[in-house]
Amino acid sequence: MPAQTNDKLELIFTVDGDRAPRSRMVDGGDKAGEVVTAVAHELERDGLEALYKEDADKPLQDKTLMKTVLAGEFAVFHIGGKHKVKVEVTYNGRDAHEQFAPGVAIQSVIAWAISPKGLNLQGEVCDFQLKLVAELLAPDLHIGQLVSGRETVHLALVFKVKPQG
Repeated sequence: MPAQTNDKLELIFTVDGDRAPRSRMVDGGDKAGEVVTAVAHELERDGLEALYKEDADKPLQDKTLMKTVLAGEFAVFHIGGKHKVKVEVTYNGRDAHEQFAPGVAIQSVIAWAISPKGLNLQGEVCDFQLKLVAELLAPDLHIGQLVSGRETVHLALVFKVKPQG
């Protein structure tokens, strides 16, 4: 049983394979692992094993107290598997591959894709967008929201259309 601190805090999070953000009230004394277990049970989902802070490469330790996690700046967290998601980005017939934690935001994938480690393109993150088939992806979407499990995500990098006028 978690230690009750009576510090109710709101956790905003996304889940592997689900596009809709969620919200849950947690007690400050709850541990990250307990929150993940409760969410997995409520959603009746296997494979939800870890809580990630947005853009973190590794999940929070299961024993991390929620009051310490939620004390800083606002962040959207991600509940997913303890695995990386393989991402393939295509641009003008060229491909780049990388593995990301499920809580990594699309804007961070774009930053990697245009960097020398990716496709080595000129421009800023704000000049590009990623597409999944025909859908333009929001920059704050987490890569884990696009998959359930260890699937590979195939994305196309495109220039962002800027209205003229």
